[in-house]
Amino acid sequence: MAIELIEDTSLLESSGNTHFHWWQAIVVVSLLAVCLMVYLRLRRRSKASRIDPAISTEDLARAAMERLAELKEHHQELSSNDFSLQVSEVLRVFIEGRFNILAAHQSTEEFMDEMVLDSRLDEVQQERLQDFLYTCDWAKFALYDLADERKLELHALAEAFVHQFRIADVERTQTAQSSKSEEAQQ
Repeated sequence: MAIELIEDTSLLESSGNTHFHWWQAIVVVSLLAVCLMVYLRLRRRSKASRIDPAISTEDLARAAMERLAELKEHHQELSSNDFSLQVSEVLRVFIEGRFNILAAHQSTEEFMDEMVLDSRLDEVQQERLQDFLYTCDWAKFALYDLADERKLELHALAEAFVHQFRIADVERTQTAQSSKSEEAQQ
């Protein structure tokens, strides 16, 4: 059996545009991967940021104050790292529940960027919160050793922050109730 040679090889030659098609495919697949990652991150954030409506802001504040009291009682026993981790976690969880902001699962930078856009905290509150969180980060990540006095200062800042919004919530509730009473009387 004789092998026939192909004389016309033009059909076997590749066209010069195949590289272009591969680059298009790579770009499309990359864009799809980025879109998928963004979608999954947003989906995860929306699930994580859903706050249980059954928990009132008063209950959130009470739980935060109780936890802060426990931390104050044991502040000498805790390392700077452990203390700052726990006190910042208490405040982050309170902020997350109080303002419906994803605080507990964000870095300090991400969280502060979001807080700058949020108008519920004034500039002074934002600065105090930022100082508090950065000091906690120093102790957590740079292994900065906090003296007992500094631990108590951080504790007092967290407590004051929770207390300030607890009072604001009580005043807002009283104002709303008195408005309803006035409307009912008319």
